[in-house]
Amino acid sequence: MNHDLRRSLHDLADTGADHATPAPAFVGSVTDRVARTRRHRPYVIAAATTAGVLTASAAAALGYSFLSDSDRPAFPDRITPGHGTESPSETPSAPVGSVVLECGQPVGDVQPYSTPLNLETELAAEGDGPWSINPQAASIIPTYLTNTTSQTLTLTLEENAGVYLVQDGAVVAEPVRGAVDAPDATLEPDGRHVLVDDRVVMCDGTVDVPAGDYEAYSALEVTIGDGPWAGTDDVVGGPWPVTVAAPDAGVELAELDPSAAAPQCGAAITDQRETFRASTGADLATVQPAAEGVDVPLTIGNPLFQRFSGTVPRPTLVAVRDGVVVGALPVEDPPVEPFDMEALATTETSGRLSLLACGPGGAAGPLPEGRYEVWVHQPYRVTSRTEPDRSGYGGEGMRPVDETHTIQMKAGYVWIDAEGASVPTPLQAAGWPRALDTMHAFLNPGTGQSVVWLSFVEDEAARASLRELGYPDTPIPGYCQPGVGDETSFPNINEAGIGVAFTDPADAAAFADLYEGTVAAVVDLEVYCIID
Repeated sequence: MNHDLRRSLHDLADTGADHATPAPAFVGSVTDRVARTRRHRPYVIAAATTAGVLTASAAAALGYSFLSDSDRPAFPDRITPGHGTESPSETPSAPVGSVVLECGQPVGDVQPYSTPLNLETELAAEGDGPWSINPQAASIIPTYLTNTTSQTLTLTLEENAGVYLVQDGAVVAEPVRGAVDAPDATLEPDGRHVLVDDRVVMCDGTVDVPAGDYEAYSALEVTIGDGPWAGTDDVVGGPWPVTVAAPDAGVELAELDPSAAAPQCGAAITDQRETFRASTGADLATVQPAAEGVDVPLTIGNPLFQRFSGTVPRPTLVAVRDGVVVGALPVEDPPVEPFDMEALATTETSGRLSLLACGPGGAAGPLPEGRYEVWVHQPYRVTSRTEPDRSGYGGEGMRPVDETHTIQMKAGYVWIDAEGASVPTPLQAAGWPRALDTMHAFLNPGTGQSVVWLSFVEDEAARASLRELGYPDTPIPGYCQPGVGDETSFPNINEAGIGVAFTDPADAAAFADLYEGTVAAVVDLEVYCIID
């Protein structure tokens, strides 16, 4: 799948994707299916008789309707091959095959029949396949629902689209079900609704899907509102021939070089804020790799009640992983320009950022997929300044000085996708577990959750780190806490802390392992309380 198509589909899906929705929107959503992370009920489809055998290419534009949980006849008023059109109450003829989407189970064969909704894929626009997919990407298989009726349908998506991978006739990989962030949709006749994937794991729980050829199905549960098609059923698309490519050895990140000094490649980088501060409000998701680097707007601020003047070069921006510069342009001796910074003032400038991995031989290719810190490095020379008076404010006159300072600080984050391009901050990146909406995590009596506590007080740094990772940052009150009276008890139930709630203890442990900051505690609890 080409990059432009993947990005276009990703952009279309932003309003409904829980991995693309901004954290504040996610915090405000109501999650009514948070207790289930995996589907334990297998999808089973019973198909009506029709001539011919379903081929992979024909299935690319086909949707099936599954029997509902109540075992009522699925969409009894559909028009099926071999049936008349006089009455919408006619039911399909006896099933001739079935598809079972359950780990380790044979899928079986099926023949198509008409349904009010087709589940289709944009991959079909690229030919007959097989199509290359990346199971770790934000959009694994771009799919959409199509309204095949002549009526407007009101839909409620009970779950995101789940991708199932099949080899040798049996399901070998399944989706890890997450909550739907935008469940309601209205679909005009022939209209399309873009779907969002849940992440996929192997049936044994392995995250990485081995390279090879697969057949893919996509399935989800949909409720249609009032009208002749009303009801809750499962809809599936496929099979689609797909290929998972062997992981590219790719580019190795630079290792720590004790002889290098920031902003050189391989240098250790530490926070230096001697006087001025720097930040970027740029949408780093729009930054694309380029050998010559790209311009990123920066705001430089003077937090002091003093005026400064001097000379300054253009800022340098670098990509950092684990405290080491891994993406940087060759260090040059740039020209300097004069500056005059009033007390408490800011000025706008820009810096060069490289998203190409650096190394002894220069740029070696796009940075590998993942999250990187973006740091700004800017030395400057102060040649005159005002002296603060007794009150701490700057005096009237400027006096000559000769001082050198450096701005070196984290200015933001950038996420790189599997194709080496920057992407909007996902709600959770590939490999990061899905969290519960903290606003509604504790509303079901008797439901256990695992909480990763980052702080037992309302620590803004901890909240900011969660926002940067795309997790909800709503403080959790002390009364929503475990183990009162033991070593894990919340220090003060009248306070609120910062934490992330998960339904699965394994997800909590995975988050704690991935999180780069301080984890105060990881605890399991069973509580019932309401967060205002």
